[in-house]
Amino acid sequence: MCSLSLFYNGKLGATMKHLSALDALFLQLETPETPMHVGSLMMLGGFGAKKNPYNAIRAHIEKRLHLAPVFSRVLRFMPLDLASPLWIDAPRLDLDHHIRRLTLPRPGTQAQLEAAVAKLHAGMLDRSRPLWEFTVIDGLKTGEVGFFAKIHHAALDGQGGIAVAQALLDTQKRPRAVAAPRATPARMAPSAAKMLGSALRNTVAQYGRILKAVPAVAKAAGIAGSLTLSAGELKKRGIALAPRNRLNAAICGERLFVATRIPLDEAKAIARHFDAKLNDVVLAVC
Repeated sequence: MCSLSLFYNGKLGATMKHLSALDALFLQLETPETPMHVGSLMMLGGFGAKKNPYNAIRAHIEKRLHLAPVFSRVLRFMPLDLASPLWIDAPRLDLDHHIRRLTLPRPGTQAQLEAAVAKLHAGMLDRSRPLWEFTVIDGLKTGEVGFFAKIHHAALDGQGGIAVAQALLDTQKRPRAVAAPRATPARMAPSAAKMLGSALRNTVAQYGRILKAVPAVAKAAGIAGSLTLSAGELKKRGIALAPRNRLNAAICGERLFVATRIPLDEAKAIARHFDAKLNDVVLAVC
């Protein structure tokens, strides 16, 4: 299979975007036991007698990658971690890595699908590439096709999620026409000195915003002492940061995934009754 190539752009080299303090934190806190990506599973139908829906889905995605920046950004880390990483344009995008196919063995049950998604979600994303992976899952006895998306939280906030959904999905039955990406000349990657200087200026600006916000949060200073205690000190003092129950235990890198269906109209009715959002209803059910 061929791979799509994208090139650096910008007048002085690759365009750079600073990670926010929160996005950088998602990277710093990540471990194999607590990966910081988000995932979703969509069930697709309407492929009919097509033996390989992967090709159709991949071709559809390939035409739309330029519509959401998350698909073409890659991390660049600072020397000695002197500042937070930056997003720059990926010099090349290997679709064989980012869009994969998985065929379930017979009989292709819902339980097999859920086990496959759990295994896919457990693995960490490769930080040397754009932080997203899609897996097309076929072989289901229902004839449906699973589409599992995994994107790092550092690359995807609420607005980013909307951009991805708008790029890949359509509200009408026939896919909308999408203009091809504009051709841009190849550019050199920014130097380490340029990236470091830009990152440090951004860090100073962020600290300035934090200092301006200090008066507004001064009332919360009373909890600062407990937050600085180590886990051992908290245990000695009998302080629990979460309820004591069977769910509050050390976790490993393995994941479990279970799916269920709820009537959308009923969920919306519940949200209206309690003057809440649909998302609140779904989270309450979970």
